[in-house]
Amino acid sequence: MNTSDYEGFPNTFLEAWRYATPVLSLHYEVDDNFSTFGLGAKTGSMDQMKQQIRLLHEEPIQRNEKGKAAREYMIQNYSINSVVSKFQSVFESIV
Repeated sequence: MNTSDYEGFPNTFLEAWRYATPVLSLHYEVDDNFSTFGLGAKTGSMDQMKQQIRLLHEEPIQRNEKGKAAREYMIQNYSINSVVSKFQSVFESIV
């Protein structure tokens, strides 16, 4: 759960996704990717946050699917191999 009003893209998202844990965020979403890739949910209110917590608790299959999608998304976009590959491409284009 992320309830920050000010924090941008927190590392806690990556930490959660690494362990196949979906993220619930009150205000922030990574480029609409929560809904696009099923990484968790942006709730917008504490009442909706409570509903999403209840849903993830009561629906373990859905929770596991979101967690699996979140882990895959993290690996494809933010793992060391992925990030190093992006840096390598930038450096090679400069040289």
